[in-house]
Amino acid sequence: MGEVSGDAQLQTDVLESLSDAHRYRRWLADLIRPYLGADPIEVDSGNGDYTVEWADSVSRFTATEADQDRLAALSERFVNDPVVATRYLMLPAEDAATHSAAVAMNVLEHVPDHVSALRGMADLVRPG
Repeated sequence: MGEVSGDAQLQTDVLESLSDAHRYRRWLADLIRPYLGADPIEVDSGNGDYTVEWADSVSRFTATEADQDRLAALSERFVNDPVVATRYLMLPAEDAATHSAAVAMNVLEHVPDHVSALRGMADLVRPG
């Protein structure tokens, strides 16, 4: 993915607008929940609304963000959470394939190179 694409303020505004769509978000989260495994990673977690939906279903959850301002807010939101770890992530990453699944909600539409982004996400997931 290389760099944060698009207008960061517009992306933040959209994330805040979607925060109020509780039923819609829960419906999407429930569709994905069976495939997360015990240790998933979320790429570009934004404000962490989906992270909240999934955190009670897993042993460990890694929420990531490429935008420094959103990362600071995300880290603050989960500072004392025993399940959720937050970190900076820009794809492609040098990480070893250690996660049970990789998920990105409302992200790919902001990425010019979808194929590279999906390959980068696949590299985060362990075999099997």
